[in-house]
Amino acid sequence: MKNKLQILVLSFDGFSDIWPIFFDSFYKNWIDCPFKINLITNYKKYEDERVNSIKTGEDVSWSYNLMKALVTLETDYVLILYDDAIINKPVNSKKILEFLDICYKLKLNYFRLRNSPDPDIRINEEYGEILRNSYYRTSLFSSIINRKVLLNLLRAEENAWDFEFNGTYRSRNLSGFFATYEYHIPILHAIEKGKWREEAVILAKSFGIDCGKRGYYIPTKSNLKQSLKQKIIFFIPQKYHIRLIYWVRKLKKLLR
Repeated sequence: MKNKLQILVLSFDGFSDIWPIFFDSFYKNWIDCPFKINLITNYKKYEDERVNSIKTGEDVSWSYNLMKALVTLETDYVLILYDDAIINKPVNSKKILEFLDICYKLKLNYFRLRNSPDPDIRINEEYGEILRNSYYRTSLFSSIINRKVLLNLLRAEENAWDFEFNGTYRSRNLSGFFATYEYHIPILHAIEKGKWREEAVILAKSFGIDCGKRGYYIPTKSNLKQSLKQKIIFFIPQKYHIRLIYWVRKLKKLLR
């Protein structure tokens, strides 16, 4: 199974205080997980024999560290998880294996296991296809993606937000991008802008974590503006997303 799919948790040493919460919740809610689990770190090792810590060294960039981790894995597909997305409900291993089987049968490049956003073309009641010009087409969280394809889409200098846009644009020549109509890996989003979200504080304190060290996340006008922008995007037909965002960014550069 490890040569077909491995789990890769994106992290770095600055989030090591989150690891015990993440993995404790992971193993409580995904008891029969059949996949090898890898954690990206800089220099630290997570002391659990079930977890393979991939030490990437200096924190050069989000994409660079991810690329360094990917080349160490001997697997066709990776399932990407984030360290601050705490699995808080049971995961159905049988269903994940069914989706992996579909990846092989249809030679998919990408299969997002959540409906955020929904796919564009319905194939059946469970999943559909994502159009080439759809925004968030390469959003990695809770997604099964061909390891070699992901390596080809990444650029060492890009951060996560750059990749979400530019990776989507670069993927426009690739087919085989699917998404489900349900969340198959339910999570609690614990951290925002490096601080604890209100809904995660009780969980953190149950692990003896002093939340005051990170502080508490309080939405600002800029955060609300970003949230509003994302909501507006969902109302625009997805086939226009890439073109629209491209021209908005170009206009911003001209106005500087």
